Amino acid sequence: MNTKSLLKKTSRLILIGLFVSLICYPLLHELGHVFATILVGGNVKQMTLFPVPSVLCELTETTHQKLIFTGLSGVMLPAVFSIIYTPKHFSLWYANLMMKLISVYSMCLDCIYAMLFFAGTPVANNDITVILSQNRNNIFIIIIAYGFVLSFLFATIKKSAPFSKTMTYFN
Repeated sequence: MNTKSLLKKTSRLILIGLFVSLICYPLLHELGHVFATILVGGNVKQMTLFPVPSVLCELTETTHQKLIFTGLSGVMLPAVFSIIYTPKHFSLWYANLMMKLISVYSMCLDCIYAMLFFAGTPVANNDITVILSQNRNNIFIIIIAYGFVLSFLFATIKKSAPFSKTMTYFN
């Protein structure tokens, strides 16, 4: 393979990764909160993607279950979408792989934020911090949900053989 072709293919993968990480994942994350809010009967006041993705929701009759559902739905929608969606074309497959990896990363960050919460230094305006500030016992539900979804993410990543598929792309 010549240098020009290698540079073109590498640039394409970098652009796909940037698109997924800056547009697709944040959009699906915030839409997860929006859909969950609507499902539990709340109102969506505002949603922004730039400069910082956020959604402002108002839940009527806030219960622990509604709070957990709306809080976790942000990280769960992109993860579940990437598990269910199985594209055939390499560029879409690669974008889906990036979505899975970002979902794993996001869930790992949430675990760190939960540890910081219990250590007495909570991260402000974080989904996990908000859930745990309402009831510390919610950590058990979070662990079960994250464990279940992470196991599927890892299984689908392994099954897709990312190293060999990417090497085939470059050959």
